[in-house]
Amino acid sequence: MGHDTSIVTHFILVGLPTPRKVEMLLLLLFLLIYLLIWMGNLLIIALIIVDYRLHNPMYFFLANFSFLEIMVSTVVVPKAMANLVSQNRTISFAGCLTQCYFYFSLGTAQFLLLAAMSLDRYVAICNPLRYLTIMSWRTCISLLIFSCAGALLCTLFPTVLKFSLVFCGSNKINHFFCDAVALIKLSCVDAKLLKLVDFITFSLVILGSLIMTTVSYVYIIITILRIPTAGGRQKAFSTCVAHLTTVSLGYGSVIFMYVRPIRGSSVEYNKIVSVLTIFVTPALNPFIFSLRNKNVKQALQENILEKKTVNAHQKKELWRAIANKVRTLEVQSLRIAHCQKRWEDLRHWARKIAEAQLGMFSESSAQGSKGDKAQLSGKASGHMTSGQDTTNTEGPSGYDVRLRMRNASENRPQVDLATLEKRHIIQTY
Repeated sequence: MGHDTSIVTHFILVGLPTPRKVEMLLLLLFLLIYLLIWMGNLLIIALIIVDYRLHNPMYFFLANFSFLEIMVSTVVVPKAMANLVSQNRTISFAGCLTQCYFYFSLGTAQFLLLAAMSLDRYVAICNPLRYLTIMSWRTCISLLIFSCAGALLCTLFPTVLKFSLVFCGSNKINHFFCDAVALIKLSCVDAKLLKLVDFITFSLVILGSLIMTTVSYVYIIITILRIPTAGGRQKAFSTCVAHLTTVSLGYGSVIFMYVRPIRGSSVEYNKIVSVLTIFVTPALNPFIFSLRNKNVKQALQENILEKKTVNAHQKKELWRAIANKVRTLEVQSLRIAHCQKRWEDLRHWARKIAEAQLGMFSESSAQGSKGDKAQLSGKASGHMTSGQDTTNTEGPSGYDVRLRMRNASENRPQVDLATLEKRHIIQTY
């Protein structure tokens, strides 16, 4: 057979054949692109979560699509950058098949999700009155689950078949990740069945979702052309431009690599197209969806771009409000101090007036009691000398009246200084 009989347990990723200095530049470029992929797609996800205007099925699918873009890049890019840094570019057999499985399953989920997004656009434009009824949250979640679960199941069987491959020759994979085409070429057994299964699986998934997307857009275009006004046609078509651009980039590159027969495929061309699908497209999609979508641009402008100006204006208004509050508190404290001083003055003068009134009342009471006693003693002596009866049948005598007045004055409630002071303050206010 001409092959080495030793069994291969690990592979060497050849990567991009470039000099060492160019590899360092590629490492820096890959790192910047990877950070851009994370930042751009996370920004899209954050805007959709934060802005209530983006809480509808279209942006629900867009947020999940951005998440899948991050995951696809994460499966491949960190290992590719590690291989550029280290001279040891090996990967185990299990690790290689695991990377291959997740790369193709996440990519398949993206294409199924693009088909679901085209269905959403079809219902929104062709049946706008029933849009909320048809594309309910239950329907959207069901489509998302179908896309993810269907992708995992579709790629599971071809991956299990790859575990049965025997590699007894070269262990160098001419790619920067474990691509299925490059991996099958290293097998030293007949892999026609596996090639056929891969071709049929990816043809059904990719071409099936592409046909669904194409049919949806045919009906969308027919409906848009029936709109009488140019403004209405432009508004309807603007909601589909970003999705249509992503569909063109995604399907074109993947069909070129995986749907055409492996016999006519070229690994070098696949490397170039893989760079576009793994690095370029995920980095461009956030810009495509943000620049070609009015609602996303408005949310981005209001939540991010204008936030610095708003924060500066809010800080200025806050300091102005604090200064006004401090001045108000100072004025109120001065008023309180003035009121307290007036209150003390009123209490002082009320005490003085109360003491004077109490002294006058005491003097008048003392004089009245002395006069009553003198009159009572004179009257008693006159009656005793005359020996006449003191009974008066015509009415109360002067003695009786004075006696009643004295009893009333003795039974009068005592008025203290505090009571007089309070009365005077109440009358003053």
